[in-house]
Amino acid sequence: MCMDFKFVVGQKVSYRPVGQRPALFKVIKQMPEEPGFSTDLRYRIKNDVEGFERIVNEIDLHKPAENDSNEAEWVFRRKL
Repeated sequence: MCMDFKFVVGQKVSYRPVGQRPALFKVIKQMPEEPGFSTDLRYRIKNDVEGFERIVNEIDLHKPAENDSNEAEWVFRRKL
């Protein structure tokens, strides 16, 4: 069963890492479907502040609101 991706490579998305505030990420790759793994599509995303990429489910990503498009206002804060 082939499903359509909601987000495209290069698109900015809002994602909230566990225990942290939502932040702006860029879609790096649409991950291939893995039979028996999940019914949700997955993406590889990256934040400009973090030094690594994340693999997340489509259901956890959101299109940033129009007023949130200024990247300077999106601050990635780690809990201490």
